[in-house]
Amino acid sequence: MVAIRQDFLRLLREDAEFKAEVRRAVLTDEVLNMPETLARISSRMDEMSVWMGEMSVRQDEMSAGISHMGGRLRSVEIDVAELKGDMVELKMANRIVPFISDKLELRAGLIVRGGQPTAASVEFDDLFYDVRKTGAIDERERGRINATDLIISAISRKSGARVYVAVEASYVIDIRDVTRARNSAEILAKAFPNAEIYSAVYGRRINPEGQSEADRRGVFVYVNPRD
Repeated sequence: MVAIRQDFLRLLREDAEFKAEVRRAVLTDEVLNMPETLARISSRMDEMSVWMGEMSVRQDEMSAGISHMGGRLRSVEIDVAELKGDMVELKMANRIVPFISDKLELRAGLIVRGGQPTAASVEFDDLFYDVRKTGAIDERERGRINATDLIISAISRKSGARVYVAVEASYVIDIRDVTRARNSAEILAKAFPNAEIYSAVYGRRINPEGQSEADRRGVFVYVNPRD
């Protein structure tokens, strides 16, 4: 028996064909094919790794594209808001003077800042230039007047005094518009102490904070939903 075992082991070591026949007789097909199976699995894992890498790159590219699109959309929203504001300002030039004149009982109302150049606007510029030379108005205040959407000059029907009205326009009036109009009016009061000075805001609608601030600071509100 020992001799047979030794002969068997020798044949396994020395005879490759005999060894292969023994393996086929002893091992199952699944075990015999295991190396090939493992090789295929390894190959598939390599392919999956490459695919996942490509997907990661595409995801990064998509994220960058979405971020860029978001920036473009925000830019478009800003452009649309500015366009709406510009349209409101154009309509304001035609409608605000009759409204203010009726509200404050004024006559000879003219736009002297913010509209097309006229003899009245040139006269106002000369007057304001003379005031600036006296030092009554500093550069910051001059900038605020220059940035005011509209300034109206008129005569009071009650007192006969010169009247100036600072007006700010916006598609949706908020507290910033009210504050700018009031600040411009206060500067006009410094520049022309003998005149009657008022402030107003004009737009398609006004938010609650803007309305509350206008009521508190005595700023006239002209809202026209059809603009």
